[in-house]
Amino acid sequence: MKRVLIATGILLAIISVSLGSLVYIHSTISRLELQITEIEEEVLREDYQAAQAHTTELVTHWHQVEPILVRLVRHSAIDETTGDLAKLPYLLEYEHYGEFMSELSRAKMIILRIWEDEVPNLKNIL
Repeated sequence: MKRVLIATGILLAIISVSLGSLVYIHSTISRLELQITEIEEEVLREDYQAAQAHTTELVTHWHQVEPILVRLVRHSAIDETTGDLAKLPYLLEYEHYGEFMSELSRAKMIILRIWEDEVPNLKNIL
């Protein structure tokens, strides 16, 4: 009987950690997506100073969550996003707005793919 209780406890602990990780990943991805969308809108409105400030906030936020995400998701997606986000402030500074929007869209796509890859569904399990 003790073995069943211990096994159940371990199983519940694993499920709890997994669900907690999913909730953290989802909230982080959602916040990053909102920040990126806000920056895209500012660039389209040609409000480059606000876009520069929010890009700096985005990069800072990314550097805060990156060490945690590295423990939870594939490293290749994290590395690609880190590289893309590192370019953004300089592209705005040197007024390469087309390339800036391209890199921002690419980073957004990769960030959204992180969530899609982590959601437990039949496609990911099989």
